[in-house]
Amino acid sequence: MPLDTDGDGVREFVVYRPSDQTWYSFTPSTAAWDAVAFGAAGDVPVGRPLRLPDRVVPEAAGDFDHDGAADVTVFVPGTGAWWTLLSTRGYGEYTQVTLGLAGDQPMPGDFAGTGQQQRAVYRPSTEQWLLEDARTLTLGQAGDVPVVGDYDGDGKTDVAVYRPSTGAWFVWNYLHITGWGSATDVPINAKR
Repeated sequence: MPLDTDGDGVREFVVYRPSDQTWYSFTPSTAAWDAVAFGAAGDVPVGRPLRLPDRVVPEAAGDFDHDGAADVTVFVPGTGAWWTLLSTRGYGEYTQVTLGLAGDQPMPGDFAGTGQQQRAVYRPSTEQWLLEDARTLTLGQAGDVPVVGDYDGDGKTDVAVYRPSTGAWFVWNYLHITGWGSATDVPINAKR
């Protein structure tokens, strides 16, 4: 999970290693790392909600109606439908937007840096990212884990993947870090 662990406004790379119940963080700008033991065998790290293939699971709140207040949103994996209860309507009305297909993973974020959420999906079958603003990016390969976040501190959500097979992180048009993680690590906020 990209987290700002030191309060400087830039998120660090964070992984949870289940084998020793330790959280590891890495700061790219300083190449500094830290480790904290927290948890017990069998614990599941909590980041964003997991997506289950046959169920609607609540998405993290985001401002999809651009009024400055969070809206409640769910993604239906089988259909690619996003259902949003609108804060502008007192959470009494909803909208439905289709972005994605079965097998896609919802990855909303503030990709424009406006303070407002945009819908986006990662399509593992083609390594494509489809953003609500009609952009399509290609980043990843089979087995990669999508991990969006603001990795460069510019206020925009960055498209990114973690590659468990090599411990590499790739951030669209920005950064490639190798060897920061192992095959059994779980990036926090990963959507699997």
